[in-house]
Amino acid sequence: MKKRPVASALVGLGILVLAGDSAAQNAKSDEGITAEQAIDCIKTAVANAPGRVESLEVDRERAQLMCEVEIVADDGSESEVHIDVATNKVVRRAR
Repeated sequence: MKKRPVASALVGLGILVLAGDSAAQNAKSDEGITAEQAIDCIKTAVANAPGRVESLEVDRERAQLMCEVEIVADDGSESEVHIDVATNKVVRRAR
């Protein structure tokens, strides 16, 4: 099986990065994540739920920046993996 770097997958993927809803969060200039953090979150999510990345969204949940990575497996099943951006650890996975 030929492996492609995650970075090349990001180029073809229209990543939606949202920093949250509140005006206070939007006023901060440091909200959001770096490309390196996005790649790390995708690697962690795909290791937890192998498949094709459909989307990545960044939200603030209980004072934590979280990546929500939606993945479609080869069998068509869908998973949503939530990654804590600060620790790059899986917080939860929903099918």
